[in-house]
Amino acid sequence: MSKKIVLNGGNRLMMSYTKLNTYLTCPQQFKLIYLDQNVESIPTVPMLRGSAYHEALANFANHYKKTFFTNNNNSNGIDTIEHQAIDWSSNIMDKAIKTFNFHLISSAKASKVFVERDILNEAKEIIQRHILRELSYVLCPPPNLVPLKIDPELMSEPPKVLKAIIEEQKTNKENIYLSMGKRFPIHIEKEETLKDIGGKPGIDLVVIFDRIDIEYDGDKEDKNVIVEYKTRVSPAYLHAFKLQLAIYHYAFKKLYGKPADRSYLTDITNGRIYCFDDSLFNPKEVEDLLVETAEKIQNDIEFKAEPTFIKCQNCTVKQYCKFKPTLKGKN
Repeated sequence: MSKKIVLNGGNRLMMSYTKLNTYLTCPQQFKLIYLDQNVESIPTVPMLRGSAYHEALANFANHYKKTFFTNNNNSNGIDTIEHQAIDWSSNIMDKAIKTFNFHLISSAKASKVFVERDILNEAKEIIQRHILRELSYVLCPPPNLVPLKIDPELMSEPPKVLKAIIEEQKTNKENIYLSMGKRFPIHIEKEETLKDIGGKPGIDLVVIFDRIDIEYDGDKEDKNVIVEYKTRVSPAYLHAFKLQLAIYHYAFKKLYGKPADRSYLTDITNGRIYCFDDSLFNPKEVEDLLVETAEKIQNDIEFKAEPTFIKCQNCTVKQYCKFKPTLKGKN
């Protein structure tokens, strides 16, 4: 059952990117999903799959953080180090894939939605490729899997210090089998709430950051970056994803008192990463949009339907909706 919100009786209106986008897409859909107590949303397979991907990637990031400083390197042999790296990365992949399968199958069963086995097989390959990219090009490699001599007493140093030590000692190309990534996860699936946005009592904003990373930038100041995963990023919908990131940049600055330097929109299927600098977003415009939309929701008595074939095809409450798309709305 979808979580319902009530707009009267002094209750707070909890805004989010999803609610904002739903209302802007079709107010009637918003009403059915978030206001009508007799309506139960039926999730689609892509929705269930997307949620399972998020669970799997959160499992991967948490396991990566947990084992980052684990020092099980008892040999200086390159082959041994490489085998340790393979075992470590394979273990992380297996855990992530099992997490995906568990969440997809259990949520599909609970929602009485049929999921074809091909989706599980495809997901396994997508997760494996994504994790390999993360470990090869994005995230800092664990120091114990880099075949260089590091004083064990230094293992408790921050990742930036260890990275500097590794860089200093790195003289033999044969010692490098992992690319030196520059990011380290700080928060994973972090949910935050902003109260009374824009100074408006009773209007709140909830955001869930897929990941917040520290990005090491050589001699320059380290960067705070927001990471957002999508199963696929279609150029046609890039504007909607940019709106989501604009909200996250706005929330980050309000929550932490400083801007997120950039955000990365990651297509986990093909590996493409879209980078957006904080200067691209206007926090005042974001705040105004959130407040104006929230006030429209509070005052709306009609919740007009805006049916089109594409909107209605992907709607999770279409079986409850009396409005049908027309040829005029076919877009």
